[in-house]
Amino acid sequence: MRIFRSIGSVLGLFLVAISNAQGQGHEIVGVVDKNVRPISIQSSDGPAKALAEQAFNTHGGFRVASSGRVDFTFRLTPLPGDRCRIQVLSGQPAQIVFEDTAIGTDQANAVLKACDAAVQQTTGKPGYFAGKIAMVSNRSGHSEIYLGDLFFRKVRQLTNDKSNALKPYLSPDGRTLFYRGYYRTGFPDVFKVDVSSGRRTQFASYKGTNSGGAVSPNNQKVALILSSPGDMELYTQDINGNSKPRRLTRSRSVETDPTWSPDGGRLIITSDRIGGPQLFEIPAQGGPMTRLPTNISRYCAEPNWNPRDASKVVFTAAMGGGYELALFEYGKGAAKPLTSVAGNAKEPVWLNDGRHILYTEESNGSKFLAIVDSETGKRTRVSPSKFGNASMPSYAY
Repeated sequence: MRIFRSIGSVLGLFLVAISNAQGQGHEIVGVVDKNVRPISIQSSDGPAKALAEQAFNTHGGFRVASSGRVDFTFRLTPLPGDRCRIQVLSGQPAQIVFEDTAIGTDQANAVLKACDAAVQQTTGKPGYFAGKIAMVSNRSGHSEIYLGDLFFRKVRQLTNDKSNALKPYLSPDGRTLFYRGYYRTGFPDVFKVDVSSGRRTQFASYKGTNSGGAVSPNNQKVALILSSPGDMELYTQDINGNSKPRRLTRSRSVETDPTWSPDGGRLIITSDRIGGPQLFEIPAQGGPMTRLPTNISRYCAEPNWNPRDASKVVFTAAMGGGYELALFEYGKGAAKPLTSVAGNAKEPVWLNDGRHILYTEESNGSKFLAIVDSETGKRTRVSPSKFGNASMPSYAY
């Protein structure tokens, strides 16, 4: 059954500062619209209920209420075989308006997929809770790549290079990962890793600097930055490495940070061709570069194109003596800041719903991952302090 009542819009903004119920040092801060839906979560399974509450506490469209009236009740029933039944209840008296069973890779993943189904049915937009992430951490004494879920239930070390392993790029299907490493040669090369088996191959090892690794939405192409011509230039290559890299830019400037449009027809990169780093768009087959009129900072870098809305690009901008996330929307003038943090906010990547953004926050010498809601500014730390430093996130659903 897929019947839902319309929830009226309530205007107004208020500030919140809520400590995470799981006691992992997570905090929720920011400006939150009163239009958020108050919800309750029911489950006879304690861990399932706690995980669901943790997940929904990161979503700017919901508020987990401990008492009082709620718009929806989400009832979770874990089942054998890594499944979880989700029931959405609404109305007075409460009635079941949606029911489904999610199948996961383990029980907790099934719970998160069930929660994503609840998000889809109550908002019309997909959830992001059950996605996977890659990141960089130096918790082993070296910068290595780690894989895990968004809420750090299960995290495994993917590389053991004992040298700098940096900037992971997960493919959209989550099966392949590219990263920049200095393994054995001591020079920056691009490596390709099969996520399931951990098998690694050297993908780009040309003279000079090899970086990049952003995978196209259809999982067929990889965007690379290679300096073998003498300058840092943008290339694309078949993901299987069966073709030679195709050069797209020819300039004396430095190009970096490639990101694909949702349809795979365009790329945005960072380039210093006008003096300082700014964002430029280029056709995926090559052609003239067009500057994005962000007009917010002399330093704009690390773009990430929204996978759901091609009009939106998030990026890092130098502002106020530090770095903040900013949002550029085609046709809407100058970019707007999304964060205002005490330290730095950088390295943004959109989550599956095209609304929330995973990013790195630096504060008091530590680096951690956080989620910001691009609509309300609500920020939530997701990497626990006990994990250690975490940065350079990549996300796939």
